[in-house]
Amino acid sequence: MHSATPSGVEAISRDLARNAIGLYAAYAGNILAPIVTIPYLARVLGPEAWGTLAAAQAFGFYLYGVVNYGFDWSATREVARYRVSQDNLAEIVRGMLGARLLLVAGACVSCALLQGVLPNLGSHRLLFWAAIFEALARSVTPMWYFQGLERMRTFAMVDIPTKALAIGGVFLLVQKPADAWRVPAIFGVGLLFSAVVNLTLIYREVPLLLPKLAHSLSMLRKGFGIFLLSVGGVLHTSGNAFILTLFALPRNVGYFSGAEKLVIGVTGLIVPLNQALFVRASRAVHAEPSEAPRYFRVSIALLMAMGLGISVAVFISAPWLVTLALGREFLPALPALRILACVPFLVALNNALATQGLLARGRDFPVAIALWSAAIVNFAGAAVLAGKYQHVGMSLAVVLSHLTATIILCGVFYVFRGQNSGALAQADPHRDVSGED
Repeated sequence: MHSATPSGVEAISRDLARNAIGLYAAYAGNILAPIVTIPYLARVLGPEAWGTLAAAQAFGFYLYGVVNYGFDWSATREVARYRVSQDNLAEIVRGMLGARLLLVAGACVSCALLQGVLPNLGSHRLLFWAAIFEALARSVTPMWYFQGLERMRTFAMVDIPTKALAIGGVFLLVQKPADAWRVPAIFGVGLLFSAVVNLTLIYREVPLLLPKLAHSLSMLRKGFGIFLLSVGGVLHTSGNAFILTLFALPRNVGYFSGAEKLVIGVTGLIVPLNQALFVRASRAVHAEPSEAPRYFRVSIALLMAMGLGISVAVFISAPWLVTLALGREFLPALPALRILACVPFLVALNNALATQGLLARGRDFPVAIALWSAAIVNFAGAAVLAGKYQHVGMSLAVVLSHLTATIILCGVFYVFRGQNSGALAQADPHRDVSGED
């Protein structure tokens, strides 16, 4: 395998920059939506209704973690590998569509059974189902296709206007605490519209093949390793407000959620760069293994520098962030925000080790072990700390869970540091992905 020439490196850098810009454009709505709406919703809803909304959306993220099945990574990797074959792309899309239908159907049945037993949510039917609708709409968005082809600008041209309209709808239609259910409902409508339009664009490029059970099950089987790590990641990062409802009053859930949403909003700046680097690393491991170590070194340097800068900025500006973004009623959230300020750096480091160092090389299960271990620490930490220290204790549990993931990922990466990519390096570029045995 020949190493990249200087002109080839320049072309790769241009492609990477283009895809990263496209990803930042696509994620602009995800990043800006909380930044723009948090000051308004915190004041209109107040800590108690805000806490109930956060718990419902946290449960929705749990559901999203299951229904999404890690396809943002596994399907992206498949599309990146077979991007030059229209037939293989059509089979991937068919398998994805069928797998989504199976997962959505199972999710709806499960939520109907769980509705009456969830603490603090069973009595808020509209809010509960609005959060479910938003989660399912988010899960069917086909960003993985455009990301694998490194054409995120196309996706962003649809996604950004719909997110902007949804933000406008929140300001227009959410006027009092009783309107909290409208927040996930409005964003869910925007996500569903974006998904339909982007699926239409996909089927203008690849043949429309009706789902078959064999293809759907094949897609689920291939993505199972990343599904495990994806669910582990969701359990220790996205459902913390729901966990806190088991130990704290809604008002304290609101304080924690306010601090967490601020941190999640700025941490979202890391996600597009990480995913752009992941696509490039996956291709390098498969097509240019001699270049893979260099891509990893560049990736970890970029991600850690960005994460450290965000963490320092959040810690220093915490008092102003709470006052300006949440209002003086949320001042008890300040200690939680100071504790959570280290999360962006830990997320950046974990992303570099997990996605660039391990997932790109097909090492899915070790990452799953790290994230599930972190999830266990998160639950245990919440049980020990949140009952006594409420939102501050939950913040400590979150940081401990991220540190757990960091320690395990460093150990796993050290073990595999000298090995080649395993399954990914051995993959046959002409392998059939139709799911037929």
